[in-house]
Amino acid sequence: RYTYMDPHGVPSAGDWALERNGAVFLQGTQHVTIHNCTFDRLDGNGLMISGYNRYTTIQHSDFSYIGSTAIASWGYTNETTSDPGRPGVVLENAPVAGIDGTDGEHPRYTTVKGCTAREVGLYEKQSSFYMQAKTVATTLTENVFFNGPRAGINFNDGFGGGDIVSHNLVFSTCRESGDHGPINSWDRQPFLTTWNSSSSSSSSVGADENNATGDKDSDNSIDATCMGPFLGSEYCSYGHEWECFVQLHDLEGHDITIIDPFQGGTIECQAHCQATENCTYWVFISSSMQENQICKLKSARGNLVPCPDCVF
Repeated sequence: RYTYMDPHGVPSAGDWALERNGAVFLQGTQHVTIHNCTFDRLDGNGLMISGYNRYTTIQHSDFSYIGSTAIASWGYTNETTSDPGRPGVVLENAPVAGIDGTDGEHPRYTTVKGCTAREVGLYEKQSSFYMQAKTVATTLTENVFFNGPRAGINFNDGFGGGDIVSHNLVFSTCRESGDHGPINSWDRQPFLTTWNSSSSSSSSVGADENNATGDKDSDNSIDATCMGPFLGSEYCSYGHEWECFVQLHDLEGHDITIIDPFQGGTIECQAHCQATENCTYWVFISSSMQENQICKLKSARGNLVPCPDCVF
């Protein structure tokens, strides 16, 4: 059904307004995988990832002729006394808590991989192939996005950061607007989060430089940056990525080799990766519960997996 006249909300301090619905609606879920699906000729949003979600994966799926946004991810903070998406929940600390994201009511660890999206925003021009607000630690990789009215990928705020955009092909965007580019990001509003950190964070998104964009003017494209010593903390500056280690997480799959036992530490494991053809990520594991240390060499960055003894 047509949804572009449904009640809209303002996700955060970007200039978007959005309806919190979609052909597939996820809220309060964990480890949902959408694989090899076709979203075709839908009058509103294709997929809405709303509020609390963890480890959602959308892979090898196609979105075409979508009335609004193909994939949208939108968390909650308590900026109003009530919210249609959470009927019956009284938000007593609104609107003061509008910047408070410490309750975890937002998507984390979403992966969009190997998907295509084209001919989006047929009715609602403020739309993208992928849009997120109040969301952290998203990975967008190996996707092909083209033919849309505005920015191909839109980050509506910085929120907790930790997002990775790599190895995508995005072109033929902003066909019905005069601003943005293939990738757009805002960071107009600070948020408080405790996402893998005891301190507040309002970091902007980070990205890999290996994205191909077919548009000439993309002043809002994201610079390549790197996560700091803990996931969700400050970023290392561009050019110093190899000095950054991320603790407490392993990476799924893409193993070139696993060295077990491994003689050395994080620096030595990193050096092995640098000296190994096609190695782009490494994971070092050391635990008092096991005799051997382990060094994994990987050809790509997989999904994040909590691991108290891991560094990558």
